[in-house]
Amino acid sequence: MRLIDESRPNAIWWEDEGRRIAPALAERFSAVIVAADPEDAAAVALGIAEVHALRRRAVVADLTGDLATVLRLVADADVDGVSDSFRYGVSLNRIAQRVGKGENLFVLPSGTEPVLDDDIYRNDRWRRLVAGFREVGALLLLVAPATAPALADLVAFTDGAIVIGDATAGEGVPVIANARPPRSERRSQLRSQWPAAAAAPAIGKGRSHLPLILGASFAALVVAAIVVARVVSFAREDSNVASAPAPSDTVASAAPRTLDSAAATVASELPAIVDAADSGRAAGWSVELARFSTAKGALIRVRDELPSSVPGRTFALVPSAADRTLWYRVLAGASPTRAGADSVLAALRSSRVIDDPAAGTVVDLPLAFRVEQDVAAGSAPTAVRQYLTRGIPAYALLQDDGSATIYAGAFDSAEQAALLIPSLRAAGIEPTLSYRLGRTF
Repeated sequence: MRLIDESRPNAIWWEDEGRRIAPALAERFSAVIVAADPEDAAAVALGIAEVHALRRRAVVADLTGDLATVLRLVADADVDGVSDSFRYGVSLNRIAQRVGKGENLFVLPSGTEPVLDDDIYRNDRWRRLVAGFREVGALLLLVAPATAPALADLVAFTDGAIVIGDATAGEGVPVIANARPPRSERRSQLRSQWPAAAAAPAIGKGRSHLPLILGASFAALVVAAIVVARVVSFAREDSNVASAPAPSDTVASAAPRTLDSAAATVASELPAIVDAADSGRAAGWSVELARFSTAKGALIRVRDELPSSVPGRTFALVPSAADRTLWYRVLAGASPTRAGADSVLAALRSSRVIDDPAAGTVVDLPLAFRVEQDVAAGSAPTAVRQYLTRGIPAYALLQDDGSATIYAGAFDSAEQAALLIPSLRAAGIEPTLSYRLGRTF
């Protein structure tokens, strides 16, 4: 399938060139695609993204502005985009546009305002975005013109640049790969959109052009064969990577680290609450202990650092009010009343689990994903440890009948809970959103 406009000069070439150099990003998670003509950069980026989408989420973002190569993949030309996200906090969940029939390829349009802006290129938010993509193993490709004044600053946030043709990304900028232009003769012909090869100038009076034509055809076939071989080989390697078990010290998911990087796994659904009638009995009050910029940091805190005596240890995603950046907040306790959570907070301060007077906040988070029911109370701690080893923020609450229910996370809304769905499904758990019921033990 061609994602580019085939009538555009060189577009097919650049998309195929992107496929050719895609293996160069096999162990990387972000790059800036740089070209004198950003439309060429967009075609290369889509070629790269198509290959990587065989095994992981791949996102192409327009940091130039209204690139035709990107806009043709977007249903509404006036849709919010990167500029709206950076200036007004619009969630990348909402602006990411899925491409094709697969689940892994997305584009981020530039938005309703200019995106080629120093304030956006130098925004430290890219650091958090890139960290989120790296954490979940997704790929972020930023399409930018070589003339952007703050280009080097942008590239510094990423794993490096893909440089197209004669473009440069700046002195000292790490270059991951170079996309080669077509032969100068063919480039000139394509850009002029010559209607037929018969228009080519004569090489010599009375000299046959057949050997030259055959030689060029053979060379084109060789190049095509190499491209196909590289793509097939890369796809096979990726299938092996995709089926490998996740390390025990990482979150086994493709869940977004931030609402910004939610483009890596756009939450396309809002989970239904299965027990709405139980809202009045929810053990929703908890204590927020800390916030982390990565899931790994939150997981280590919950699994390895907090004493086992801290009840209801878990973590969940929460967007900040300022710029909608997602943080992983570490939580403790689950009480049906605020007074109960206040008591937990006081105990945590008394035991010096919270030793910062400014830390520790009581929050109301009545919802959680129900992972397992009717677990024997004696088996619950072991089951929780096993889920935590897999990166699932699990904890157990004791029920009135003496059994335990294992939950994951804690949320104030279905929209917030939706951000955990990809990680649960990646672990083979079908999400069931419910009110938290029971008590800690």
